[in-house]
Amino acid sequence: MLTGKIALVTGASRGIGRQTAITLASYGATVIVNYNGSKEKAEEVVSVIKENGGTASTYGCNVADYAAVETMMKDIVKEYGSLDILVNNAGITKDGLMMRMDEAQWDAVIDTNLKSAFNFIHACTPVMARQRCGSIINMSSVVGVSGNAGQCNYSASKAGLIGLAKSIAKEMGPRGIRANCIAPGFISTDMTSALPENIRQEWEKQIPLRRSGTPEDVANVGTELGQILGFHATTDALLHDTKEYLRIILFGAPFMMASLVLNNQLRYQGSAMYAMVGIVSGAVLNIGLDPLLIFYFNMGVAGVSLATVISQAISAVFCYIKLAKMSDAFD
Repeated sequence: MLTGKIALVTGASRGIGRQTAITLASYGATVIVNYNGSKEKAEEVVSVIKENGGTASTYGCNVADYAAVETMMKDIVKEYGSLDILVNNAGITKDGLMMRMDEAQWDAVIDTNLKSAFNFIHACTPVMARQRCGSIINMSSVVGVSGNAGQCNYSASKAGLIGLAKSIAKEMGPRGIRANCIAPGFISTDMTSALPENIRQEWEKQIPLRRSGTPEDVANVGTELGQILGFHATTDALLHDTKEYLRIILFGAPFMMASLVLNNQLRYQGSAMYAMVGIVSGAVLNIGLDPLLIFYFNMGVAGVSLATVISQAISAVFCYIKLAKMSDAFD
C-alpha cells in the first residue's frame, strides 16, 4: 500500500497518465495530477479520485520549461513535505518522415517527452536523496526499443527515456532511489484513437491477444513499481507489449539469482548441474521472462555444452505452451 506516500504524475489529464494517477490513489497515495493545457480534464481526474476516497490535487505546468518545473517542485515540497514517486508520463507526437520533418516538430517532441523527464528528475532527486528513498518511473514506448517509420522524433525521445532511467539508477541507486521504465505497446488512448481504423487493425493483427492494451494494464505495472519502494528492482525497461505478454524481469529476478548461485557453486560438478539450471530457467519462463535472456545467461555462465542446449529446449517448450494457452484464451 502507498498510504502516506506522495506521487506526481506528469501529463495525467488523459490516457495512461490519467489511469496511473487514479490507480496510485486507489492504493493510498496522495497524487499530484500535472497538466499543461487540459485543466478541466485534470480536475475531472481529481474528482474521480476523491469520489473513490482518495486524495489528489492538480498542478498546471509546462513540463518542458526548466524554471517552471523547479518552481513546481518547490511548491510540492512546501505543501506536502516530500515526494516519493515520480511518473514521467507527459508525451506528444508530431509524426512525419525524416525528410519532411521540420525542426519545430523535432524540438516539440524531444522537449515534451525527454527534456521534461530531465527537468523533473533534476528537481526531485535532491528531495528523494534526503529521504534515502524514492521511485522514478519513465513511461517509454515499444518504439523506443524497435523504432518506427514516420516517428523518428518520438522513437528517439522514448529511447532516450530508457537510457536516462538506466543512468539515473546507477547514479542514485546508492542513495535509495530506484529508476525504471515501462515501454507500452499499442495501447487504446486518445493518442492512438486518432490513427486510421485500418492501421489500428493491422497493429492488432500482430498481437497474439488480438486486442490492444488498455491504460489500466500499464497503470497496474506502474503502481507495482511505485508501491514496492523497498524492493531491489531498478534499471529495467518493462516491455508492456501484449504480443510479448508483459516480459517483466521484476518477477523473474529471484529465479535468476537462484540460477546464478547454482552455476557459480556447481559449474564444475558436471552436466547434471547444468540440467538443474534448465529447470530453473523453465520456471522463470513460466512466469514470462524472455527466453533469449535465459539463453544468453546460461551460455555465458555455464558455457557451451550439450546439457546447456538441452536446458534451452526445455525452456522453449515451457514458453511455447504458455503462449499457446494465452493466445487460445483470447481468440
